[in-house]
Amino acid sequence: MNPSNPNGGGFPFAPQYQGAPTPQAPPQGYPPPAMPQAPAAPQGYAPPPVAPMPAASYPGGPLAPPQYPPQGYAPPPQAPAAPIAPQGRFAGMAGTHLYESGNYFDGAGEYETTILGVVLKDTRKSGPAVIVELQIDATSDPSRVPVGTKKGWIQPLAKRDTAFPNLLGFVAAALGFDASIAAHKQRIEAEIAPQSEGLLERAVGPEQPFAGRKVHVSCRLHKTKAGEIRTISDFRPSRAPQGQ
Repeated sequence: MNPSNPNGGGFPFAPQYQGAPTPQAPPQGYPPPAMPQAPAAPQGYAPPPVAPMPAASYPGGPLAPPQYPPQGYAPPPQAPAAPIAPQGRFAGMAGTHLYESGNYFDGAGEYETTILGVVLKDTRKSGPAVIVELQIDATSDPSRVPVGTKKGWIQPLAKRDTAFPNLLGFVAAALGFDASIAAHKQRIEAEIAPQSEGLLERAVGPEQPFAGRKVHVSCRLHKTKAGEIRTISDFRPSRAPQGQ
């Protein structure tokens, strides 16, 4: 028996190495960060140029919004806008071409007339004024104002304390009211006066509701405080039936 082998085998004990290094497990953490690298040198070529976007095919350029086709209808034609009168006057200036000659009533007389038009016009002499054009159907002075003559009545608006009562008398007469009759006067003050502004707005507008109506015009002479002689015209309903 080999005393060096306690198991009795014929082989000696394997040599025992003292101080041999113990194997180390691989590191369990993340690898250390890479060290910064210097930028790569140019590669000797430039990137290919990018082709520009083609321009839009609709009018106005590439940034303009597209123009959509009509929707199957056209907007109705708009009538020319009438000049806007300052606040407190009447709207509408239609028919200002009617009074080129300024052939107004001048002198005393009695006339049956047909209204041709009513306008609001800025006159050179009197400023804003309501002008009524009338055709003479019957006359008390045929030699001076024959039948068929066109005459005008002008009412300046500068002095409203007198202008508005005169205009109210004209509107009432055109509607068939006679201010000289007490019962008619009461109705004029109760029914016509409260809506006179709207009636005058319509009277000078493009619809011309008073055109074709008949009124009687009484003209008289009046001497002013300044000594001027003026013609005053008063309106009443026509003595002839309306529409004739």
